[in-house]
Amino acid sequence: MTAAAAIVGLKIEVLQEAKNLGCAAFRSNGNVHIAALLKYLGTHPELVKDGKSQSLPADLREEKLLKMRAERKSAELEYMKNIGDVVSMSKVSPLIMALAKMVRSKLRQIPDRCSQKYSLMTDSLAIKDDLRTEIDAALRSMDTFNIEDFKKEVMQGMA
Repeated sequence: MTAAAAIVGLKIEVLQEAKNLGCAAFRSNGNVHIAALLKYLGTHPELVKDGKSQSLPADLREEKLLKMRAERKSAELEYMKNIGDVVSMSKVSPLIMALAKMVRSKLRQIPDRCSQKYSLMTDSLAIKDDLRTEIDAALRSMDTFNIEDFKKEVMQGMA
């Protein structure tokens, strides 16, 4: 009955009075049929007149629920930060920028290595295949990339 009082926003005493007056919304198993209760209260407005609940208004309850959810999410994020699953963007950003510069540098070296060879070639398919091979080689050269060494290198460069 307490849950039903909260749902309809009335004092539990109002629901008890409706039950005592024979409202059919109250089941023998303790459940309350809300639609039947509201219909009954609609035909007996004297019960509701001063029976408004002293509990929190619905929007304030919703606000408290949202606050609790936000606090839980914040605690989860803090925990993930503490165990190292989440890292601050300010720590990751320099690493990403340095990695992007390294990739760009590897790719920009291709024309210097290949321009003379391509000036002698006339077959566009051969040039295309060779370019693809050169790009793959440049990318493969980063296969041995070690993030820990890279981090140390970047952090030393920032100091």
